[in-house]
Amino acid sequence: MPTMRDARAVPCHDCGAAGYPEDGEWHVYLRRGERFWKCGACFKLDPFLRQRCEVYSRAVGYLRPVSQWNKGKQAEFRSRKVYNNVSFRKHNKEGA
Repeated sequence: MPTMRDARAVPCHDCGAAGYPEDGEWHVYLRRGERFWKCGACFKLDPFLRQRCEVYSRAVGYLRPVSQWNKGKQAEFRSRKVYNNVSFRKHNKEGA
């Protein structure tokens, strides 16, 4: 049977560990009216509240988050080469 204390447990935003803010070093962040908590260990590593950057790319004509792709498509995405337009322009000027 859950106790009142279990109901007050909060998850750490970074590591997911559950804990009780009144027991020790927990830090609260308020963002757009929502509360986020960080345990003391995660706060020492990085005091800022960060969230993952969602990367979108086009697959079969639709823009979708890469995290929602299957493992094969994600591997293909990671192996793509990125070309810099500056080096392309420089190469074309020298060749002309």
